[in-house]
Amino acid sequence: VGTVLVWLGLGGILLAVGLWVFASAIVDLTAPGLADNGARDDAIRYLRSLAPLTALASITAVLQAACQAERLFPAMTIAGVANPFLALAIMVYYWDSLGLDGLVAGTLIGAIASLAILGSTTIVRRVAPSPHLISRGLGLRERARHAAPLTLSRALLHTQQIFDRAIASALVPGGVSALRYGDSIVRIPFGAIRPAYQTSIYPTLVQTTRRPSEVALGATTLRLVRYGLVFFVPLAGLTIAVAPVATRLLYDRGSFSDSDLALTAQVVAMAAPLIITWTVHPALTSALNARRKGLIMLAGGITTTVTNIVLDVVLGLLFGVPGIALATVIASVVVVNFMG
Repeated sequence: VGTVLVWLGLGGILLAVGLWVFASAIVDLTAPGLADNGARDDAIRYLRSLAPLTALASITAVLQAACQAERLFPAMTIAGVANPFLALAIMVYYWDSLGLDGLVAGTLIGAIASLAILGSTTIVRRVAPSPHLISRGLGLRERARHAAPLTLSRALLHTQQIFDRAIASALVPGGVSALRYGDSIVRIPFGAIRPAYQTSIYPTLVQTTRRPSEVALGATTLRLVRYGLVFFVPLAGLTIAVAPVATRLLYDRGSFSDSDLALTAQVVAMAAPLIITWTVHPALTSALNARRKGLIMLAGGITTTVTNIVLDVVLGLLFGVPGIALATVIASVVVVNFMG
């Protein structure tokens, strides 16, 4: 773990430097509509300010994995809650004086606090990784062969999100905001459950791979999928039904107009089925990860990214920003069926 910590930390630092140097080119590529709205310079400044998050996130991810392996779930919970809570609290408190700069500061402070909580927990519980640049005899080469396709798959999935917002920014002013706000509402019912669900089931699935029975992993995965569908299919339907009410309740203030509310509610209704695939996806990916099927997960990442990009263009031109949300849903269904 100490060796992985060092190399991922160095990678995060290099990525932060790259984001700082190429910030203007990145913003022009990923959000072309911002130039027309006069927000390009602000986006470049925010990107450079948040660039250190890549290094912080890299180190935090390794500490989270160490805590997950040791089943230190309370510390992971506290760290997970502290990050967004501090970001929100600092943004609200300093909004009058700093505006969106308060969100930038809060996001950085929240990330540092989360890292500090996880790091101090591993020290107290005596499982803190000792940093090493090179370690031999630990099977790191085999892990790297598994991690490489997973890393590429995750990068492709992040590219999918960037492409979504790039298309939305070009379709209509405020399109990126409608997509983001709508996505946030959809994540509310599942956002508090999914991290705990995914974190807690993975050690269990890993243990089933060590049992004599060859069907243990499949049976456990199938049971998790069934329980998730029973609970979350009705929740997805409820989210669609209350989309206009929830949107008005959360956002009907300030500069949000009636047309903004209507567009965001359409995004919520289109994206609500993601709640179902988000339920199934962690069980399938965790099972494949437990068996180190990295190439299958890479193929899934390529499949969903290509599907999403093609549908973004087609459905975005046909239906606007709600079409982009629908494209994400269809791509998610495709990859879940592929992995299943």
